Amino acid sequence: MSTKQNRRRPAHLPKFGTDCGKAGHARAGCQCDRCVYTRNRESAYGAQWNRDNEARYKENRKAYLKATGNRSSKRYEKTPKGYLMRSYRNMQSRVEGIQKKGSWYGKELLPREDFYAWALNDPTFKLLFSFYEDSGYERKLAPSPDRIDSSKGYTLDNMRWVTHSVNSAMTSRSNKRLAA
Repeated sequence: MSTKQNRRRPAHLPKFGTDCGKAGHARAGCQCDRCVYTRNRESAYGAQWNRDNEARYKENRKAYLKATGNRSSKRYEKTPKGYLMRSYRNMQSRVEGIQKKGSWYGKELLPREDFYAWALNDPTFKLLFSFYEDSGYERKLAPSPDRIDSSKGYTLDNMRWVTHSVNSAMTSRSNKRLAA
């Protein structure tokens, strides 16, 4: 047997005694030494890979679904309540410092139920959300909660709704003033 035929077999193992002579070994029906060895090796590798990675996938199921595109949560986030859920989570992570720490870190955050009630009854949010839907969910037209006074937290008397692009533009302008 040539070296080419035994390329996959580790060097410390003896050469195959028989060979069916066919390319692409691990054939289901063939019982030659090479095909049997290759089938066993591939099944052992697959079983070991599954054992190693099964626990990791179970632990990170939510992250895995998010990374692979969990369609149901994406659809929900395109509803007003789903959008508000995402907005509140983002505000909460900024206040708690889960994201980077900025001017909002450690500030006051109104309770979730109050935020939902305020937003769903606010005509500005309804109008901006309808524009956002009509645009095909274009990010720059998304409603964004803005703090009127950046030294205060997310409270009802300090919040208003603007589009994402307006909020970003105001933030960049204020950052330029602070840097100068």
